[in-house]
Amino acid sequence: MDYLFKNSSVSVRKMRDSICDYVFLTEWLSAPGIQSYNSDEADAVELDKVIKQYNPRIKEEDGEYAFIIEYDGIAVGYMQYYDITDELKSALKDNSEEAMDKTMAIDILIGKSEYQNMGIGTETITGMAEYMLNNGIADMIVAGPSEDNLRAIRCFEKSGFSKLRTATITKDGRSKVTMIVKKK
Repeated sequence: MDYLFKNSSVSVRKMRDSICDYVFLTEWLSAPGIQSYNSDEADAVELDKVIKQYNPRIKEEDGEYAFIIEYDGIAVGYMQYYDITDELKSALKDNSEEAMDKTMAIDILIGKSEYQNMGIGTETITGMAEYMLNNGIADMIVAGPSEDNLRAIRCFEKSGFSKLRTATITKDGRSKVTMIVKKK
């Protein structure tokens, strides 16, 4: 397996171009509690759409990198990192923060509800941030959880991220909290 890291029971591996991984992601994105926070992904709940949208990420063709989170060997979530978006760059600049040369954004989704609230997200974000910062992938990492996604905000805070600002930065007018962690 192509694992980026393993911490106790949590491991993160590259998402594979396999029907199994696509089915996992389709199920997770289809979950009612997930769809409400992932407005950009709301259309991608059919398997063929998920394959079309995520295949370039698996092949690392579009500057987005896709990963599967496992807990005790069971696939429980999805994580990605990608070049910072213009919206996040603007949010940084508006708060006297400049994006560094290697500024990356990070997203996480614990798709199996029975694995939420177990610390898996915090452990995964902490491990991925350390991996990215220590391996020269990023000098700065930002995240943009929805303002009403308190669980995600708390998870990022426990992983060393701090709130920078809240702003309406999505296409559908939803507010997101810009969170940031810098290399020490």
